[in-house]
Amino acid sequence: MIGTLLGNRYEVVQPLDEGPIFTAFLARDRHTESDVAVYMVRAPFSGEVSFLEALQKVAEKVAGLESPALECPQRLDGIADRHPYLIARYERGAQLPERIRRLAPFSVAVAVSTARSIAEGLRPLHAHGVAHGDLSAQNIQVLPDGQTRLRLPCVWEAYSHSETAGLVVLPGMAPYLSPEVSRGEMPSPKSDIYALGVVLHELLTGRLPFNADTATGMGVKHATEPVPSLRAYNPSVPVVLDEIVRKCLAKEPSQRYANADDVLRDLTLLQEALRFGRSLSWPIQGRKATEVGAVAPKMSALREQEDEPAPRSREGGDVPGWMLGVFLALVLALTGVVGTWVVFNLNRPKLVSVPNIKGTTLNEARSTLRNLGLDVRVSGRVFNDQYPTDTILETNPAAGDKVRERAYVSVRISAGTRLVQVPDVTGLTVDGARAALNKLNLELGDSIEEVRSREFEAGQIVSQSPPPKVRVERYSVVRVRMSSGAPPENVEELGSRRLYTLRLKLDGLRESVNVRITMTDAMETKTLLEELKQPGEDVVVESEGVGKQAVFKIYYNDELVRQITKSADGGTPVEDGGQAEP
Repeated sequence: MIGTLLGNRYEVVQPLDEGPIFTAFLARDRHTESDVAVYMVRAPFSGEVSFLEALQKVAEKVAGLESPALECPQRLDGIADRHPYLIARYERGAQLPERIRRLAPFSVAVAVSTARSIAEGLRPLHAHGVAHGDLSAQNIQVLPDGQTRLRLPCVWEAYSHSETAGLVVLPGMAPYLSPEVSRGEMPSPKSDIYALGVVLHELLTGRLPFNADTATGMGVKHATEPVPSLRAYNPSVPVVLDEIVRKCLAKEPSQRYANADDVLRDLTLLQEALRFGRSLSWPIQGRKATEVGAVAPKMSALREQEDEPAPRSREGGDVPGWMLGVFLALVLALTGVVGTWVVFNLNRPKLVSVPNIKGTTLNEARSTLRNLGLDVRVSGRVFNDQYPTDTILETNPAAGDKVRERAYVSVRISAGTRLVQVPDVTGLTVDGARAALNKLNLELGDSIEEVRSREFEAGQIVSQSPPPKVRVERYSVVRVRMSSGAPPENVEELGSRRLYTLRLKLDGLRESVNVRITMTDAMETKTLLEELKQPGEDVVVESEGVGKQAVFKIYYNDELVRQITKSADGGTPVEDGGQAEP
């Protein structure tokens, strides 16, 4: 894929990461000389028309939401070439899961600043009454200045237009799904707030608030288990911040912040209080941080005065009362610190060494890491002539590095050689040919011509292009012709040969397309035309055919757009979709 020119415009430079629906690449836009992010739609979703149409609508919906905190797809291209991809503005940065794995728990100041940046990214979405819908650490990019960008907003709306997309994304979404979404409700701004609460919990503790082996188990825990206290894992978290996260993670949507503006207000007040060393009390109730900071010390002093006991005369003893009080306070403080340290460290995931998994297969690596309490995440695929497909080429962190349990190990894996040898699929069924080609990352052409054959039974592949043993690039298309059965022994029974003429006007096109026209008569299917044509151009094809009728199929860039059945007597054609002149 590296070096491929998409749409005669975008040159693929390097892989970025890989998910269940998309494989992301960095590409260079030759028209604007700028970098863009290309999200290639993976198979089988790349061939699901309804899913792609929904994805196109999502791109049109969010294209106008210009915000430096959002990475909105601008459009969906490549459909005609059967390699659809989303184009988005690219910014250099790191994925949040990688930072959490390496640096969590973050300081309170950094966690609050990051959460504010995420909320800023949600604001334009919530202002338009729409939800990001798939907010998770994996979809958050951290820029060099510490600000964040939210990736692929609203793409969740396309998942319901595919039979399997929802199933493959669910494991990654489950740790961030609010209880109502797990029950089947649609994502909303309030479910985004819930996901933000999960991310904040990760930033401050290095772990998810709930864990389970399956997506279903995760949903049950989100719906039933109480929200864990941040301060149990990280005593440095202020009470106010603990309460903010609790409000984000409320089981009932009505008890959460309404939208990004609401949570952003409290996070901003907290950030100001932290910056100026002032205290806040909960609930914040919309007061300015400076006012809260000024009132809090006064109230604290008043409470101390009210609670102070009347002085009593000291009777006997050699140790002054004030010294006993100081000593007791020190003992209690030390006990509290030690107890807190013990609780925090006992609940912290233990450190484990990353094993050497280079050269192993992806499945072997998953098994090895799972035994150590770790998980694997594919960050990219690279063509490699030395190692077979799905072999681990490099890891981050490297072998021997220490990480905590439940952390991810990012891996780059081999995509196999760039060139592969086309297998011989003649004699196979269409399904068998597709399976043989898919093993080598080759694709079976959508349009399959039929031809009469005495050598091959009906349904078997008669011929192919490119032929067997030719070396081609992976993801190339192989066209085949399929047997429709043996021709009759007496050809004259089919009727005399007739001259068929088909006239077309290429209306409704915006750009030039590769036009292919095939004709199927009683004997065979044959290609009559395959040329690059311009919009509005007139096309005329003639051919002799055997039988009482012939079926013409018209393809634009290998996509069937029209089918016409013409009678042998040369009368008015019978059409199956589209129009043509007799």
